[in-house]
Amino acid sequence: MRKYSAGLTLVELMVTLAVLAIIVSIGYPMYTAQVQKSRRADARAGVMELAMAQEREFAAWGGYSEANAAITGITFADSAPAPDANSTFVADVTRIANQYNQFYSFNIQADNNAFIITGTPTGRQAGDAACATFSVDQTGTKAATDGNLCW
Repeated sequence: MRKYSAGLTLVELMVTLAVLAIIVSIGYPMYTAQVQKSRRADARAGVMELAMAQEREFAAWGGYSEANAAITGITFADSAPAPDANSTFVADVTRIANQYNQFYSFNIQADNNAFIITGTPTGRQAGDAACATFSVDQTGTKAATDGNLCW
């Protein structure tokens, strides 16, 4: 009588590893694409929240403004006008920067009558060439490097 082994043969193990490698090679790029897509939603939210902060500033003080302090993850192209001392704009911008700056940086260009806010991927999101920037202006016009498909 012949006794059978309860283990796997080397051939069975190699076939299993080959199948697993094929599944991973297909699944991982799909997974990373979905992660990038979900981070784009964060960028859109950050840009829109900054736009809302600008609109609150305009409603309260009659003009759009830029924060007069360096805030991590947000840059300002112009230095004037700075927000009024009673403004909540700096606090709003700081909160938004802290919430969204892990994968995107934001730039605000503003004067009393107009603004444009742009979100640009950074860090691990920087490889997202399909949707490299998002922007919105005071009229609500949205733009992206892909022709607005990312919005």
